[in-house]
Amino acid sequence: MGERIGGKTFEDPNPNDPIDPALLAEANAAFAAFNARPPQYNPADLPERFRDDLVGTEFEHIYRAAEARRQKDRGQ
Repeated sequence: MGERIGGKTFEDPNPNDPIDPALLAEANAAFAAFNARPPQYNPADLPERFRDDLVGTEFEHIYRAAEARRQKDRGQ
């Protein structure tokens, strides 16, 4: 029987159920094909607000300080 949380019933899957080897091989092949593709964009071309989750938040000053230290450590 599933566990009831917040008015919904969640079934606990049996972790001992084996995964079909053919399905696992198909999924691994799909992941390998996806990872073999070159990126469709250059991450450096993205605006900074899309490159880091802290930019534009109340934690931006921490991010800026860490970036300054990182640049200083690299000697740039």
